[in-house]
Amino acid sequence: MIPFNIPYQNPNLWNDMHVAEKDPRLFRNQGYYYQQAKNKLSQFLNTSNIYLTPSCTHALEIIAHILEIKPGDEIILPSYTYVSTANPFYMKGANLVFADVLPNHPSLDISDVEKKINPKTKAIVLVHYGGIGVDVDAFRKLADQNNILLIEDAAHAIGASYNNKALGSSGDFAAFSFHETKNLGCVQGGALVVNNPDFVHKANTITQCGTNRLDFMNKKTDRYNWVSPGTNGILAEPLCAILSSQLNFLHHVTKHRLKLWYNYFDALKQIMNKRNIYLMHSPESNGHIFFILLNDAEEKNRYIHFMLKNNIEVTSHYQALHLSPFYIKHHASVQLNQTLKFHNTLIRLPLFQSLSEMEQTQIIELTLRFLNI
Repeated sequence: MIPFNIPYQNPNLWNDMHVAEKDPRLFRNQGYYYQQAKNKLSQFLNTSNIYLTPSCTHALEIIAHILEIKPGDEIILPSYTYVSTANPFYMKGANLVFADVLPNHPSLDISDVEKKINPKTKAIVLVHYGGIGVDVDAFRKLADQNNILLIEDAAHAIGASYNNKALGSSGDFAAFSFHETKNLGCVQGGALVVNNPDFVHKANTITQCGTNRLDFMNKKTDRYNWVSPGTNGILAEPLCAILSSQLNFLHHVTKHRLKLWYNYFDALKQIMNKRNIYLMHSPESNGHIFFILLNDAEEKNRYIHFMLKNNIEVTSHYQALHLSPFYIKHHASVQLNQTLKFHNTLIRLPLFQSLSEMEQTQIIELTLRFLNI
């Protein structure tokens, strides 16, 4: 069986962890390994306002707290995304305004977003699907023109950039994932990035359970107090140690995954005239996902079964949120034609660091056989 994914473990990881397990600092919250991982991310993102969190979901929840989202606020976001993009704002009472996506990539279509901005709009959540940023600069300009906030859901985007600027560094906020399914990770973890200096103080407080603990740690006060609502938003130190080790290989991982991505593309581009296959808009990706758009849901399901019969695990991705049982039960229907296409027809091929040339060739040959090419 060729699985869809095998979590990446760098060649030095277990040696690094054997060193860490003997280090008394491993049991100090927000200690040495937290700072090491944070510093490595800071170098890539060119900001120091980074908070390592238990998950990307938690990072997005902290953003919703920082912005004091309340009932009646509107958040514009894609429907073709993981539910964690929506839940933090929904749980605070915001109205979710789903905008449609681009024809060849499930990233927000800025023209549809612009139509849906109104005085109630609090923020746009831009999801960098597959680690590809689509016209981030234009979304930044649109947000500024309308005096609303831009949030980058960069769960897929570690190691990716747009116009030579790291994804996650253009929005007022960004949230990253270090889940096992991402390019590299620490089993379960995330990061909150605060690029807007107006919100740094609130981020410092909310991530520390609503206390001024950082002032205490920096010896600015003799004790710390409860000063606002908050949450425990800090990644555990052993997971920080794993993440710090993994981040040493970020550029290596990105380079190799892009090689695998282009192997797929070069071998399958012959079907462009017969099937709708994803064509990368920009080389500034991190090779997180390679997907094919088939003709319809029936063909997608046949392809999944065909590949499984041949011991290869391919998989669809998100159920569009506006088509989910929860949303349908509580809200009026929404028409999103391009989103529906991805919901019905998108298939992801195996793409992970240890995927061999022989395995990838097998996946390609079987895919071409299925498509009768």
